Amino acid sequence: MPFSIHLFHRVLLCFLFGLSVIFPIGVISSGPVVQAREGTCPVGPNPQWTGIEKHVWGTICKGQQAVLTQTSKDKSVSDTQVIRKQFLEEILHDPKYKKGIGTRGVQIIGAQIEDEVNLSYATLSYPLELVNCRFDKAVTFRGLRTTHHISFKGSTFLADLDLSEIRIEGLLDLTFGIFQGAQLPQAHIDGQLQVGHSTFNGALQMSGIKTGTSIFLEDTMFKGDLDLHASYIGRNVSIHNSSFLGVLNLNGTHIQGSARLGGRKGTLDGSSEQVSQTHFKKVVLDAARIDKELHIDTSIIEDGLMLSDLHVGATLIIVTTEVTNAKTIEIKFSDLGNLIIMQSALPSLDLTGTVIHKKLALGSNKWAKDATLTMRGTETKSLNDKVDSWPDVIDLRGFAYADTFALGTGSDNFTERDVKWFKDWLSKQTQYTPQPYKQLASVLISAGHRSEAEEILIEGKERERASSASPVLLTFQNIL
Repeated sequence: MPFSIHLFHRVLLCFLFGLSVIFPIGVISSGPVVQAREGTCPVGPNPQWTGIEKHVWGTICKGQQAVLTQTSKDKSVSDTQVIRKQFLEEILHDPKYKKGIGTRGVQIIGAQIEDEVNLSYATLSYPLELVNCRFDKAVTFRGLRTTHHISFKGSTFLADLDLSEIRIEGLLDLTFGIFQGAQLPQAHIDGQLQVGHSTFNGALQMSGIKTGTSIFLEDTMFKGDLDLHASYIGRNVSIHNSSFLGVLNLNGTHIQGSARLGGRKGTLDGSSEQVSQTHFKKVVLDAARIDKELHIDTSIIEDGLMLSDLHVGATLIIVTTEVTNAKTIEIKFSDLGNLIIMQSALPSLDLTGTVIHKKLALGSNKWAKDATLTMRGTETKSLNDKVDSWPDVIDLRGFAYADTFALGTGSDNFTERDVKWFKDWLSKQTQYTPQPYKQLASVLISAGHRSEAEEILIEGKERERASSASPVLLTFQNIL
């Protein structure tokens, strides 16, 4: 019996030795990366971490939110706790700890980070949510890559946030935050960029960004400039109920959908209506391309509205808007589907060289006392106006229009007005040229008003004689 047992042990040892030759230990231990499952933690904490950092890691590693602020549901949780930048950078950079982060990603709520954080050119394969956190110094995510979303919802940044050149396939959430300054130039965001209910004490630099969906900016205070020039927006831009103490710059931006700049109307309890205004210091849309509509409504614009070389595929609408300190709204050399301006307080308006493919509609606007409407070389298919649509001074040289219609109900059609109105309208030009008279006469003839057209042509000839006689008379008086 003892001999048999001894022989069995020898056979077993030989068998195990054979397995070790066929399957080396290094191969056996190098299996696939084990990701954390909810309720488990395959990677232990760094012994050099603080107690709160070990707690945060243990929670994240189990696929749960790390909540460090007191909430109404959990009165036992202490106030905001400090985690160090070394901890945050280590769990997001070190491959060892990346193995312990599950599909829910890193979710830290209510932390305070006192030092600078630098995650430049990192790659994240999971969501990152730093919600209701406080960052005392600069945060740099320059060139970061992720296939998921990033959220800074409700966080406070006491120094700059640098998200330059980031690449995000999901959503970027900057809502309900306080920012000193934020940089996102050349960022690529395939999901939505949400920047609502926040305060920016410095500039928000987003020039050259590319986003596949929409940008929403609501209930936000911009104390510095918002720079979106030369950007590409895959769908819509919506800005309302906000204040801009700096310049809103959309120069050269391409918006594939629509853009709405201004307040919106809402209802309270389904009955009473509340109107909120958006305040702009200056709006620049020169050389922008908007494939659908551009709405500028329920707004106050202080120092300028620049819309030259603008392309709007559908309709540019300016309604219930007040432009205060600027001398002129410029919509020069633009290409528009329709242009509608009504119920607004306006300075001078310059439409030189603009082509309006369908309708130019001018409602009952409040013009400044010294306002001039310049329409030199402006073209439109249809002119829709009211008798009180025009300021006291207009420049109609080269203005071409084919059809005319009354704007709204209860208004007389353009071609049905009496000859005196037409003469007064054309006399608003400070400098005589024959083209506006010939243009009006042509439209009147097309509408069947030949006698009125003849009177307009006669009026033009008389004004031509008066304008040519004045220099001669002046010369003769000088001779005397």
